Amino acid sequence: MSNNRRQFLIGAGLTGLGIAGIGKLLFNNFDNEDSVNAITIPQSKLLQRFAVLADTGTGSINQYAVGRALTSYHQKNPFDTVLLAGDNIYTNGEFSKIKPVFAIPYQDLLQRGVKFYASLGNHDVRTMNGDLQVAYPQFNMQGQRYYMHGQGDVRFFVLNTNDIVDPKSPERAKQLDWLDRALAASKAKWNIVYGHHNTVFSC
Repeated sequence: MSNNRRQFLIGAGLTGLGIAGIGKLLFNNFDNEDSVNAITIPQSKLLQRFAVLADTGTGSINQYAVGRALTSYHQKNPFDTVLLAGDNIYTNGEFSKIKPVFAIPYQDLLQRGVKFYASLGNHDVRTMNGDLQVAYPQFNMQGQRYYMHGQGDVRFFVLNTNDIVDPKSPERAKQLDWLDRALAASKAKWNIVYGHHNTVFSC
């Protein structure tokens, strides 16, 4: 049975918390016993483990603490993907800040081969419409403002929700048509859509 946008996200968008929960629970043969101790499920049963970040910060000590916590978790529960759900560079998407707000706080994860897949938030498009972030290799956006990644039974669909929430945006219909077609064509068991604004499908 094919998916489409309205079947997939009826009534609301996915929040970061909801995605994080899905990330922990994507495994085969899920039952009640497993659900009690989901975090200790053997790696062989997992489809994919991933982390989610959004509104990541200004390069403060708190952001660096989050980076260390992620690294510590990764050591015990390896994951290879981080979904970066927008407002990646505060305050106005100034790419000159990329080192203190991304490259340094998450350098241990990057060195371990963890890949970050970014979407653009409303703060990100304040500088050059986010173009430098789209082109930044460590954000893995493939030079596109909306795109897909993942393989096998788990696929991710990354949206530029800045265009979708603006009913006057000429890109709105184009992007939503792309999403409908991409979801319908997907053969994955799990199709996860994310972006910065979490209520874009509520109307």
